Amino acid sequence: YIGANNVQPIIVNNTVLYATARGGHMQEMSYNWQANGYQSSDLSLRATHLFDGYVVVDMAYGKSPYPVMWSVRSDGRLLGLTYVPEQQVGAWHYHTTAKGEFKSCAVVAEGPFDILYVVVKRTLGGRTSHYIERMAPPAMTWETTEQTEAYFVDCGLTRRGPPATTFSGLWHLNGEMVDILADGAVMKRQQVVNGRVTLSGAGAELLAN
Repeated sequence: YIGANNVQPIIVNNTVLYATARGGHMQEMSYNWQANGYQSSDLSLRATHLFDGYVVVDMAYGKSPYPVMWSVRSDGRLLGLTYVPEQQVGAWHYHTTAKGEFKSCAVVAEGPFDILYVVVKRTLGGRTSHYIERMAPPAMTWETTEQTEAYFVDCGLTRRGPPATTFSGLWHLNGEMVDILADGAVMKRQQVVNGRVTLSGAGAELLAN
């Protein structure tokens, strides 16, 4: 009766989640024994500010370690719904990324976790490109992560190899200011010039954000 748009619906247990054909809201449909039939309800009523005036263009669902339905909004923002229907839990959250717009999302099972992959449109170094980016597993926290790996950033780039002071191959970041983590130590923020940055001391592992 309400109608769905062209985005593939998500099935969670015995409930179907779908984006409406008009209005940009999200609906859930499940069987109701009292009504002796299927009923559809609006999941967006408590967060209409996240949906009014926008359209959902992609959806994906991750089960582990937390049940979250991800959706991409038409303006490039990423929405998440922590969803446990049997406990009547449905909490919306939205995510932005620096100098970028989310375009698509997918969830891939990797060991014990369901990992979110996204396509992000970014303009870096005066050039606009689409990047496939992977969200770090939620279990990675400051308490459980080695110091050399303790970075939680947007569009991070990692280099591993012999210790060096100059790192090249950063042409896609040319002209951008980057934050640098070398062997777990925070280095001075630098601008990428001619596709490279130079550190004051040698480092084996480098992160440029």
